[in-house]
Amino acid sequence: MIPGLENAEFVRYGVMHRNTFINAPEQLDSSLQLVSDKALSLCAPIFVAGQLGGTEGYCEAIRSGLHAAFSVISKLKGTGFVPIPTDTVFGALIAHATSDETENYQPMHVNFGILPPLDNPIRNKRDRYEAYRKRGNDALESYCAELIRQGILEGACHDV
Repeated sequence: MIPGLENAEFVRYGVMHRNTFINAPEQLDSSLQLVSDKALSLCAPIFVAGQLGGTEGYCEAIRSGLHAAFSVISKLKGTGFVPIPTDTVFGALIAHATSDETENYQPMHVNFGILPPLDNPIRNKRDRYEAYRKRGNDALESYCAELIRQGILEGACHDV
């Protein structure tokens, strides 16, 4: 039906792509810097973000790029790296992706399953998710305030 493809052989119908990524738990620290980078004493640190670093999904890949950028800025300014709290969904994703305890690593999206449990378990799903949201928002506000204090971020916390 498509001119020029009359002799084409299709291996499979539908979407076909290769999901290429590094073994982040072995290769990256929580700032998304290559661990081997430190051991090799390269002239410039190497940071990995996006799907290659194990953050599956458009928003997750974008946020991992921002995370790597904050890491680079903190390195250039000589301030300490500010880890994103694991009470945020992205912080929980980074913790999962860079933890030595993660086995059979595969990239993933943010999800409630990787968040640390609430101090007081809540059975009602809507209330539980609201508690996760509030805890994550409070943690994100503190994180942003620390980024601003160290001169890594300029502007309001809601911009992150």
